[in-house]
Amino acid sequence: MVRRLGPHAAITAVIAPIAAHHEARAIPVRMRHDTTAVRSDTPNAPNNAATASALRATAATVDFEGWGRFVFAWSDAGLILLGLPNRPAGEHLGQLAARGVVIDSTSEVPEKFRAALRAYVDGDPGPLAALPVDEPGTEFQQRVWSALRTIPAGETRTYGRVARDVGKPGAAHAVGSACSANLAMIAIPCHRVLTQSGRIGGYAGGLKWKQRLLEHEARIASRRG
Repeated sequence: MVRRLGPHAAITAVIAPIAAHHEARAIPVRMRHDTTAVRSDTPNAPNNAATASALRATAATVDFEGWGRFVFAWSDAGLILLGLPNRPAGEHLGQLAARGVVIDSTSEVPEKFRAALRAYVDGDPGPLAALPVDEPGTEFQQRVWSALRTIPAGETRTYGRVARDVGKPGAAHAVGSACSANLAMIAIPCHRVLTQSGRIGGYAGGLKWKQRLLEHEARIASRRG
């Protein structure tokens, strides 16, 4: 049974079943482009129009041996959050509540999500890259996230290059902020963005995880020749 919860009560009620759940199952990836986004001179300013009507999400976890426990949250339209095992489920879900997302409780990740992540872990990034994504964000963030999804596994871009790709040359710092705001890790591959000098840079999932994902994808690319 799914219980619908308000944004303040949701976190406590959702964490318990998720923390106790050890094996779950994973859907489709459409970007949520809000054409009514409030205009702002700050690319990553809060999108009040996007949060005016609460986005509903369902959340659950799935474990992969050798990788750890991932947290999923999704709407009827697509993936909202894919949290890495670098932090507790409650922290990932807290990020959703902070954006006004109303969290529902469930016990399983839909099979399509689980299968897509399993394929990625096993060396095929295609299914995860093809998932519909429904993550809320500003108009600028959505443009950056869409650009990131065009970077093939095994390749990287610089923050400056992504800024030029979205028509904002000189906005490398804002691109970095948009990457940090991304909650759908791996599906929106912000880990594939490096500094201008080629250094690994920052990563909301932690530098160890960024390095791990890049090395995993480099191995995939090398096998494919």
